[in-house]
Amino acid sequence: MKQSGRIILVLFAFASVAAAADNTLGTWKYNPEKSTTPREGQYHSLTITRAGAAGGIKQTIEEENAAGKQSMASSP
Repeated sequence: MKQSGRIILVLFAFASVAAAADNTLGTWKYNPEKSTTPREGQYHSLTITRAGAAGGIKQTIEEENAAGKQSMASSP
């Protein structure tokens, strides 16, 4: 009986760690055909990259607006 209690405790610990994972990390590309936000004609392209960094998350945003002007922003 003690063995099954330990197994349940270990499984709960692993499930807690998995639930705490940040699912916002990665590269996100704006797709106007699939978007439900009202940005029609605002962007030609938009890419947001989020990566884990020492002490937090580094985010980089690259965009090209409808007029063709490119810009890039980065945060530590």
